[in-house]
Amino acid sequence: MQVVLIGSGAIGTLYGGWLLSGGADVGFVARGARFDQIRAHGIILSGSAGEIVHRTVAVTHAATDLPLADVLIFAVKTYDLDLAARAARHALAPGGLVVGLQNGVDAAAMLGSIFDPGQVMVGPVYSAATLTADGTVRYGGQRNDVAIGNAGGVVHPLAEPLVEYWRKAGVEASISGDIQASLWTKFLFLATNAALTCLSRQPAGVVYHDPLLLDLAERSIAEIAAVAVAQGVKLAPDAPAAALAILKAFPPDVVASMRQDLDAGQRLELEAISGTIVRLGRKHGLATPVHDVAYACLKPFADGA
Repeated sequence: MQVVLIGSGAIGTLYGGWLLSGGADVGFVARGARFDQIRAHGIILSGSAGEIVHRTVAVTHAATDLPLADVLIFAVKTYDLDLAARAARHALAPGGLVVGLQNGVDAAAMLGSIFDPGQVMVGPVYSAATLTADGTVRYGGQRNDVAIGNAGGVVHPLAEPLVEYWRKAGVEASISGDIQASLWTKFLFLATNAALTCLSRQPAGVVYHDPLLLDLAERSIAEIAAVAVAQGVKLAPDAPAAALAILKAFPPDVVASMRQDLDAGQRLELEAISGTIVRLGRKHGLATPVHDVAYACLKPFADGA
């Protein structure tokens, strides 16, 4: 199986590196300093499984420079997804699989406007990962999961072989029969964590253990759950409580990836996170005050410093 991984930041490198460990043939698309790091040093992962190093890695500036991909995996930010997908659409072999690993709940629709929707599978990942200055990806947290699914319920024939490569590397990989429920279940805590660690400038150890901030977290989760239900998503009855428990169990120093981008003066995935909740809330006549505030306060930073 020829896999092309587009977006060689922390998550792309981590899940692409695990595919290499599982035996897949993976080529990476990277730009600038990240391209130079991979070409010079390969892929280096450091976490609970120790250090994993792949020294000889195929890396290029464009997906079309690699052999036709059986599987195209997009691990770029949501604001780069449309452009990246259009640039890579001719790099996919006939009948190939397209996988989106973005934050938020919009990737299936975005990719389905460029590729055949029946070829598109998307899903949440759960690892907390950071790309260090020397190019090492450090990952932590209690979960190293990925679940992929198709918005229409189609299971692509390459989906099971793909997740098997991840499983061989020790990743809890699966195919979801209801990917919207999977995405929104993660979105309950992802969007809450993004909004509150950005607004408070505090890590999880403060946000989810301070009574006032914890109350905001509960209200945020309730807003997201209400929007999900209005969208026709079938959340488990205990999903809000489980999301809050996940947030309270985060390591004390954890902050959202959007908070990392905010601190670095980089572009924010605000439109795909709080922006989505605000827009869908208005569409369904639902109040979303926590995310109204998050969206308004972070909007001046949305395009970076």
